[in-house]
Amino acid sequence: MSTPRYRNLIEAVRDLDEIIIRTISGFSVEAAEEGYLAVFKVAFFGPDLEALENVAAGERAATIANYPDVSVIVDDAVWPQDQIDELQATGILGELYARQISPYVRGNDTDMSKWLVTTHCGSQAERITWLKSIR
Repeated sequence: MSTPRYRNLIEAVRDLDEIIIRTISGFSVEAAEEGYLAVFKVAFFGPDLEALENVAAGERAATIANYPDVSVIVDDAVWPQDQIDELQATGILGELYARQISPYVRGNDTDMSKWLVTTHCGSQAERITWLKSIR
C-alpha cells in the first residue's frame, strides 16, 4: 500500500477522519525521497480488531489496541517549520510545540534534520482539557 501524498500538512490533517484529528498527540516530519514524511501519533484506543476476529459470536473481546500511526508524504516545496507554523495558525491541533532535532542525535538516526511536534500544548490547562476530551 502506498503512502498518501499531500501538498502540505494542513491538507494532510484535514483529510483524516474527525476522530483521528481530535486524538493526534503529536507528529514528526523528516526528509524522504519524494518530499517530507509526516508521521502522526494517534492517542486513540479501541477494540483490538484482530482479537475481535478470533472471538466467538456473542462473546466480548477484552483486548484494546492503540490506533496505528498515520504516515503521509507532503510536498517539499515549503520548509517543514513553515508548514508547522501554518498548521498551528489553523488551530486544528491546538497550540503546537515544535522542535528541530539535529542529525545523528537520539531520536534522529538520519543525516537530515527532523521535526518533532507535540499538539495541544499551549498551556498545561490546554493539554489537560485535550486529554480529558479523548477518554
